[in-house]
Amino acid sequence: MSSNTVESPRPGLSGREERTAVSVTPEADDVLSVAFDLGTHDLRVYHALLDRPSATTHELAEVVGIDRSNVNRSLGRLRERDLVHRRRRLLQEGGHCYVYTATEVEEARELLREGLDAWAERAHDELRAVLVPGP
Repeated sequence: MSSNTVESPRPGLSGREERTAVSVTPEADDVLSVAFDLGTHDLRVYHALLDRPSATTHELAEVVGIDRSNVNRSLGRLRERDLVHRRRRLLQEGGHCYVYTATEVEEARELLREGLDAWAERAHDELRAVLVPGP
């Protein structure tokens, strides 16, 4: 068994427990989802921005295949977590629009480390509350 798997009990046909290998290597999206409390749409928008810096909401909606209101909600969540930056762009015909860019990879890694540390601390607190009887 590799170092990235653990044995998980499973009832066998004979009624006895069998052990099966279960992967514990998290995918990048799983880590982002847990550390930053992101949903599927949020992750899709984030990945689209990594490939298309300075994209508008309209462009992201076309690429990701979801409506602009959902893209805007995802961008709001990503901005709250500092994974996306917004800047105003003036239009030649007058007015302005906002363009969005994903946070630089090194900065995002540091945010991820901080997010994972905070998540682990919350998880430990929850486990303590469940496992340690109260007064």
